[in-house]
Amino acid sequence: MDENISCDNTADRDIVSDAYRLIRSAEIRDYLRKENFMGIFEAEQVILHSYIPAQQKAAMLERLSQSGDEEENRKVGEMCRIYKRYLKLIYQPVVRTVFLLECDDQSWGKDGAAGGSGVAGVFDTADELAGEMAEIYAGCEAEGCGRVTVLQVPPDAKVKDAFHFTLFWIDGSWQVKDLKIREEELEAYGFSEDTVYRFGRLTLRHPLPYKDGERLKLQMPFMEAPVYGTIWSEKDGNGCWYHWLDLEGEDGECIDMSNTEFFLCSGYSTLDWIERA
Repeated sequence: MDENISCDNTADRDIVSDAYRLIRSAEIRDYLRKENFMGIFEAEQVILHSYIPAQQKAAMLERLSQSGDEEENRKVGEMCRIYKRYLKLIYQPVVRTVFLLECDDQSWGKDGAAGGSGVAGVFDTADELAGEMAEIYAGCEAEGCGRVTVLQVPPDAKVKDAFHFTLFWIDGSWQVKDLKIREEELEAYGFSEDTVYRFGRLTLRHPLPYKDGERLKLQMPFMEAPVYGTIWSEKDGNGCWYHWLDLEGEDGECIDMSNTEFFLCSGYSTLDWIERA
């Protein structure tokens, strides 16, 4: 993918102007849209952590970067350039590149989303990665996640651990979902401190359409059966909301629903898999 070429996806043109559509929980999506809680940077965060391929995120970021004022557009445009740059390094590497694949078997236990992990091999292309994941998780795709370390092998130089990304089963195929890049790496390539902060951010301090004590259901794609809990929320002096889900039968276990991801490495958003019980 050329960094100077528009990341276009015609099928998603209507989604770009309304990032609310990316939220898979219908009740949360309709509530946030009705109350119009989302500004340009909230929309950016929804795009970054949504359950869609990274290529689609780049396309949406590009269009979002044309929807604000000059400074907002500059900042979102810089985020788009991060995605375009690193997608190009995945699909059109400029130096010898190999991909180390580790597979996570996702499950649900007392400590939440967790699973076994193991090295599946080293591959030359992203297409080979997807093919390997298809073989390993044939028939049980939702239970798998691929964590990939990108190793660059320049001529006459040491091997460089460049960055990381995740592979998820999204809408029928294995796709690059999230980029994991060290802050110092981004700063070394001239990305601003503000953009680097937003890239690694995992929170949206949004209100939710539930009252304290309401019973909710949680079922992520890899869970055979849902779990249930009650919600409680707090609002701080800056107007930021914090939400927790106390799980039934889990002896005090709770989920911090203020994060855009349930668990730091889960890849699943709080805005997608919660509904009223």
